[in-house]
Amino acid sequence: PNIEAILFTGRKAEDLFKKHFSKVIDLPTSLLPSPSPAYAVISFEVKLKIWNDILSKYLLKLKDSYD
Repeated sequence: PNIEAILFTGRKAEDLFKKHFSKVIDLPTSLLPSPSPAYAVISFEVKLKIWNDILSKYLLKLKDSYD
């Protein structure tokens, strides 16, 4: 299997990845909202939509590669 993208659920993880690996790993990245209920700045419904939008893009690509 091929890795198509790297998704992060925290800004710190994304920042560290970009700092240490972005020059050697050339993959698209996306920042997802934290799934933690402690992070209630945005509602669950908005988080779900963002997760769905980002994940469906990669899952559809994956599905197409198997057809």
